[in-house]
Amino acid sequence: EPLPWVEGELRLAGMFDARMIRLFAAIEQTHSINQAAKQLGLSYKGAWQMVERANNLAPKVLVATATGGAKGGGTFLTPAGQSFLRLFEKLEEKHRAFLKDINRELTEDPEMLFLLRRLILKASARNQFYGKIAGIRGGDLEVEVKIELKGGKTVIASLAERSAAELN
Repeated sequence: EPLPWVEGELRLAGMFDARMIRLFAAIEQTHSINQAAKQLGLSYKGAWQMVERANNLAPKVLVATATGGAKGGGTFLTPAGQSFLRLFEKLEEKHRAFLKDINRELTEDPEMLFLLRRLILKASARNQFYGKIAGIRGGDLEVEVKIELKGGKTVIASLAERSAAELN
């Protein structure tokens, strides 16, 4: 699959992002903030703060806790939290499809592809020149590339054979 030219993260209301949604999904699966935090590599305190923030921002409680009782308590998503989780999952799916379509369109447009490819050119030189390759002469360890610049001047660049292969 080609490089993604356009990337982006889905975020709702400035704070509901994929990380928080993964926490919600883990809480739904484990019924425990502690286990969900461990599963995601978060601290218990950090996970708890994320849940509190979400509950404070939302018009309805999204995550609730129960202590003790016959079922031993635990943490669970409320019906509003479950709906929110499903909504975000649908939005993420549409967001991925949108990005895939945009990137496909960019890749299929020769003019845009020409402009974008220059942005990802891998080079370690301090100066970069835009021009047309007029000739390539291979050696044992180095390759000489003759480049005709826009103004008519010519530059000869020496680079390692491996670098020339990487640059194609």
